[in-house]
Amino acid sequence: MSFLGSIAGPLRKVLAAYASEISVPVLLPCAGNFTVGAALRSGGYRGKITGCDITLYTSALGAYLAGREIKIHEKKGCPEHLKGFLDCSNSERLAASVSIMLDLRQVWQNKNAWHRRVIANYRHDWQKLMEKTVIKLQAYRAHLNRGDGFDYIAQDAGEFLDSQDHDHAVFIAPPTFGSNDYIKQERMLAAAADWTPPPYAEISFKDTVIYEQITAFREWMIIMERPLPEIEKLLGEPVAVVHKGRKSITYAYAGHSRKTIVTRSYLVSRSPGPILPFDRKLGGKEEPGIMILNHEQTVRMNELFMSARVDYYLAGLVLSVAFCLDRQIIGKADFKLGKGNAEWALPELGPQIYQQSDLAVPSDAEPRLAKLVLMFIQSHEVRLLLSKKIPEDWRFAITTAFSRHPVSMKYRGIYKLHKRLDGSEHGGYRLNYYGELGKWSLAEAYAKWLKKFHN
Repeated sequence: MSFLGSIAGPLRKVLAAYASEISVPVLLPCAGNFTVGAALRSGGYRGKITGCDITLYTSALGAYLAGREIKIHEKKGCPEHLKGFLDCSNSERLAASVSIMLDLRQVWQNKNAWHRRVIANYRHDWQKLMEKTVIKLQAYRAHLNRGDGFDYIAQDAGEFLDSQDHDHAVFIAPPTFGSNDYIKQERMLAAAADWTPPPYAEISFKDTVIYEQITAFREWMIIMERPLPEIEKLLGEPVAVVHKGRKSITYAYAGHSRKTIVTRSYLVSRSPGPILPFDRKLGGKEEPGIMILNHEQTVRMNELFMSARVDYYLAGLVLSVAFCLDRQIIGKADFKLGKGNAEWALPELGPQIYQQSDLAVPSDAEPRLAKLVLMFIQSHEVRLLLSKKIPEDWRFAITTAFSRHPVSMKYRGIYKLHKRLDGSEHGGYRLNYYGELGKWSLAEAYAKWLKKFHN
């Protein structure tokens, strides 16, 4: 079951803490995945919750959670490779099938061999995926329907708020993922499903109109990705500031509460283990190794060694690994699925994983450790760990570097340059690089590095 648009864990804790302050029924405009409502239930709120949204995904999910029926059918012109995925036999199976289909939003157009293989794998496992998703949905429905229950209306947020009396509490978390994901999500579903969406007006969360509507209600909370000075004049100071990374901060504003919640959650860090000494010269006999880092250890490595210009937002990471020589860490790498699981049009076909960051520990004695880290990333061992985390025959690691020069000296000679783009906002170029996974073992990579790059 996809959770596109779900809010981060620390913010769910803020919402749960606020739940005891709510004295009236709750409204959820732009309801998304209903994680705001679920967080309020976890915090003990037992009043009525009503959500609204305009997307097919949220409407199918909302109808099931609210015990309503919704008229959605497989389209007569549904692409052949998507036929049969949409199960309209009842609202439960409809919500389950739509949820699973979101995982195909980057491959549904069936453009190449990898797309076809992914779709074929989903078709082969579809019934098992449906069974697992239905179980999750049933638990989610039971959770949201505690107390006075849950309801859903497929309606524009502005119209929804206008139709309600102000003796309600409004909670809204504007979308926290790129609009392109919404577009791709709905484009795929529209190709497969026959459904009439409700009329709606575009909402700009930089304008005051939507906030004036919300703050007219008895109680409210608004979650935002960044502070907007003009909006803060209306909302006041935030009651919660949640740090998700060095530069990734989310703000929560609340009105008409009997108490102020102040939560400043910073990322917790913990030592990952021994680090290669700054002045240690490698002799060539060291044994290479790899270790999986948890989030706290990843944060500590970023705090110590990552450039202050780089954000280290951890959401979505599927694997963080440290590379060692004789059990002393020489660097690390983090991987996540590309934005929306997107793939680059590389000259060679194969599944791609996004390398969100890589770093080498600073060393006076060994100035080219960064290249060794990149060579370790291309090892059989990393490829195996990735395939265990997300079953796939991963072939390439793709990443983006920012440089004032047309090439990155760190990646040059190790990774291949895929595309050179304008990066003027960063003072130069945005360089897309890719490296082949599984080229060699860690030991072989170290031997090659010693021969080619070691002084």
